Amino acid sequence: MFISTILTVYFLPKLSKAQNNNETKSIFWQYYKFILPVFCTGLIVIYFSRFIIIHILFTKDFLPVSSLFLWQLIGDVFKVASLILGYQFFAKKMTKAFIFSEIFSLTILYFSSLIFMNSYGIKGVVIAYAFDNLIYFVVLCVYFRKILI
Repeated sequence: MFISTILTVYFLPKLSKAQNNNETKSIFWQYYKFILPVFCTGLIVIYFSRFIIIHILFTKDFLPVSSLFLWQLIGDVFKVASLILGYQFFAKKMTKAFIFSEIFSLTILYFSSLIFMNSYGIKGVVIAYAFDNLIYFVVLCVYFRKILI
């Protein structure tokens, strides 16, 4: 939510005002150089404090969810990495491409959840979340490759 607020308040207006690919590229890399490392640092702290977090917020009955943290946090990294690219759809009014990418992502999430749940049980859902966000990030990188490179 914090990253989404930063994107909406700070980066979306900048992306909307960007006149060419070089300006957009500069905005993307500003995000990747400053916001993403801070976010990843926070996730590392969360991962290593997961048992403390569970003890503070929940009962001991929730300790088994500690095994889900790694995949959830990996998925969150790819989600946050792809958010800035996804906001380009809004900034440049690319509605059809946005809708298509979201349907594609939800389809990947649905089917990968089914597949990974068969192999890993409930852990398969968070593995599918990480997998979906990785695929979504790669697809957006390919789609916006002329701006990123």
